[in-house]
Amino acid sequence: MFMFSLSALAQQTDIAGFDQDTISNYSAYKRSISFAGLLQTRYVTSLTNNVDVNGQNFNDESTSKITNTFILKRVRLQVKGTVNDHFSANLMVNFAEFSSNPSNKVLENAYVKYTLSRYFNLQAGQFRPFFGIEDALPVDIIRTLDYSNQYYAFGASGWQSFQDGVSIFGSVTKDGQLPVRYYAGVYNGNNRNQPTDNDNAKNTYGRLEASLTKNLIIGINAASGSQGTGTGNAWGGAIY
Repeated sequence: MFMFSLSALAQQTDIAGFDQDTISNYSAYKRSISFAGLLQTRYVTSLTNNVDVNGQNFNDESTSKITNTFILKRVRLQVKGTVNDHFSANLMVNFAEFSSNPSNKVLENAYVKYTLSRYFNLQAGQFRPFFGIEDALPVDIIRTLDYSNQYYAFGASGWQSFQDGVSIFGSVTKDGQLPVRYYAGVYNGNNRNQPTDNDNAKNTYGRLEASLTKNLIIGINAASGSQGTGTGNAWGGAIY
């Protein structure tokens, strides 16, 4: 696996602020836009006889199965705009999805976030709900080959991965105390880039995590929801 990332930052200056003793227009003073990118390529080969690069079995007589290939896993561009010290917007697309059927795939993040303080943040749009630790980590710092099979399984069933909805999160404790954070939200649960929900029910989730030491965090989470044909509950926990 080969990975490459690029980031840049552009800041808009509040020209009117130079003529004032103090800055009163925080909306202009805090305004900024940043760009980040991720290029992730791979060489994939099957080390098992009669198994192709997608993990599918085939018989010895098949000549059309691919057992090794170079692929583009992710070609991401992320744009974050900060309107002021309370409002920001995030947009992320993955151009690698154009290599196959791009329907309902290319757009990943598209949300607006309101920050009142470290104790309360509200974001709405399309994003990954904080159901588990992997939802809080971008792929360029996961330090593994990819996300776990559990993450993709939960994403396919509408629990994790990119979803449309609303989320609140923040810190529970003050500086100097044991760091405890909360996450909660409601979302459609029928995956990304869908025109509407596939039923009238919504998925809800909650997560609570604490940093016991600098290198030890524990978290618990629970969720309830549906995906059109049925309802269910999910629970989880993590120590990392």
